[in-house]
Amino acid sequence: MTSTKKNNHEKIIESATKSFVHNGYTRSTTRQIAEDAGVTEITLFRHFGSKEKLFECVIDRFYQSIPDLTTLFSEQLSGSIDEDLVTISKILLSILVERREGLIMALNEANHFSNAKEIFIKIPTKLHSYLQAYFQEKIEEETFLPNDPIMLSRIFWGLILSYTITMPIAENAGQTNDESDKFIRSFTNIFLDGIRMK
Repeated sequence: MTSTKKNNHEKIIESATKSFVHNGYTRSTTRQIAEDAGVTEITLFRHFGSKEKLFECVIDRFYQSIPDLTTLFSEQLSGSIDEDLVTISKILLSILVERREGLIMALNEANHFSNAKEIFIKIPTKLHSYLQAYFQEKIEEETFLPNDPIMLSRIFWGLILSYTITMPIAENAGQTNDESDKFIRSFTNIFLDGIRMK
């Protein structure tokens, strides 16, 4: 791919991402995406073939940008359960907040596109495999009450995900980053109170 073609390719993806996030798939038009990218609609179709393929490319790029969670967590955990869950929560929240628009776009389109649905399968799969092993280890050490590690992982992920999606509402109401830290501490304390051996 020549540098001009590569540049056009990137401009189209960037324009499409903005359009799909703000307008949704149905209301986004290839004509407007091409115009915003500074290319012709024919150029858009030469690069992607169809609007659906362009959308799939945007979703794939979103997924590919997610770092290896296992490595990130492993490098930063201290061994203290309280601090480890706070660290995991902060890393996960940071990753999701950086990609919130793409996440919301994928959530809105998940019923119509299998690629969008994959985002909600693949991201948690990476996370769940790590968290399940972590929770299983703590259950076996009798640090945590006997529980299903799969369900614990899903509950943990679900709370972080729902907070990420609803953050813009809280931000419009004047919420600050300090409140995100407070949420993480409160959430992990409540979570641990429910599963820790007494």
